[in-house]
Amino acid sequence: MKFMRQSFKALGYMALSLSVLVVITLVALAAANWTDDPPSDIARQTLQDLVPTDAMLKTNGYLIIVGLTAPVDSGDPVSSAEALGRQYVANIIEARDKARKDPQNFDAIEASATYNEKSEVPIFTFRCPRRSHDGCFSETQTHKDQVHTLLQTHSPLLVRYKAAANAPQFISLPYDFFNPLPSYPQLISVHALLLAKAALQWPLSPSEALDTMEITSKLRARMGKSANSLLEAMVVLEMQSAELRWISQAMERTRASSPTSARIRQLILQPGPDLHSALRGEQQFIAGMLPFMSKKWEHNTWRANRYRDLSGFVSLPIATMNASLENLAQIQAMAHLHANALEAAFNRHNKVLADRYRCDLPIRLRNPVGTCMVAMNAAHYQSYFQRIHDMDGYRRLVMLQHLAMAESVRAQDMEAWLQASPAELRNPYTLQAMQWDAATHSLAFDGKEPQRQNLEGSATYRIALPQAAP
Repeated sequence: MKFMRQSFKALGYMALSLSVLVVITLVALAAANWTDDPPSDIARQTLQDLVPTDAMLKTNGYLIIVGLTAPVDSGDPVSSAEALGRQYVANIIEARDKARKDPQNFDAIEASATYNEKSEVPIFTFRCPRRSHDGCFSETQTHKDQVHTLLQTHSPLLVRYKAAANAPQFISLPYDFFNPLPSYPQLISVHALLLAKAALQWPLSPSEALDTMEITSKLRARMGKSANSLLEAMVVLEMQSAELRWISQAMERTRASSPTSARIRQLILQPGPDLHSALRGEQQFIAGMLPFMSKKWEHNTWRANRYRDLSGFVSLPIATMNASLENLAQIQAMAHLHANALEAAFNRHNKVLADRYRCDLPIRLRNPVGTCMVAMNAAHYQSYFQRIHDMDGYRRLVMLQHLAMAESVRAQDMEAWLQASPAELRNPYTLQAMQWDAATHSLAFDGKEPQRQNLEGSATYRIALPQAAP
């Protein structure tokens, strides 16, 4: 009996000690997280930028793209698309005002941000093969009747695409939770249909085909320059990949004349998406969520409300937003680094990140969950950078194809010719000359990221050059 009493007493002391430790920990967490931080300078500026100005809404081709799926059965297709885009903007401005005043009424706010008029058009069934050397040209010829039907059926959307490409300005709208993203599936379909149209034109009139390609590429480049999210940047990247593949295949089929050659060169030189702009949009998205993150939500059960109260001890909305925006600003500063400097820059950044926003023990008292979330969300950004640089490497490969064909470089001279290539046409990561695979008579470039639009979904890009007749 004495042993049992001593055992129960020891267990009691242990339970008491554990309870005291839990209470001390909760008190320490409560004291460290009693008040949230004020918005940082970056946060205040980002919140101000969420309101579109009148200048952004005038003659802005982005509104046409936002309203791309407006009904096309009557009236001017461009005006109707622009009207739908403006209606979306009016709705999101109203929704933001409601969010600031009453963020708990989330469902009603979300409903008010949705423009309910029928605005869907069918997604086209035609696509050029993504992972084929032959790609758009042979596929388009095989299905040319279907392509002609699609061109006629969806001509209003082609008109809208061209109008957006030639609009006096093209500025993506500030990006937050209610932002009206363009209908990317339809946009990619229109882009693919224009490539198919150019493929049909190429054997008959290369000049007309390049007219179509210049419009196609112009809007894609404008979207990339003002991309307001990483999603939009990756959509633009896929469009750029399809264009480069088209150009490469077109050159295989026709030895272009001098004026045509100059126009092809300009198409190849069109830049890819701007990650600096895309990351700015990601900052706007985070800042736009603040009204919902900082509001004390009322739940239906006692347990849910207690969980909400305890979560306030470990996660501070504004402090987390400030940290996320600061981290994005540091990543944004790397957006214009050359590819060969990227890995070292991210290694340095990740070391700072691991120290400042660590998730491992011992945990920090101030905003432990929020800072850990910043670290977890930051791990994937390097991949986006590498996808952009991989596509630039493919663009350089297409330019080398263009020059090699124009200069009639022989296979036995190709290795030396590549070694003499200028810096802007070398492997962006290693700064070494691009590879020549004599066995397959092809130019090759090893990227960093497997991409689904590449042959076999790999990170290696190849372009086969025509072999001289024996």
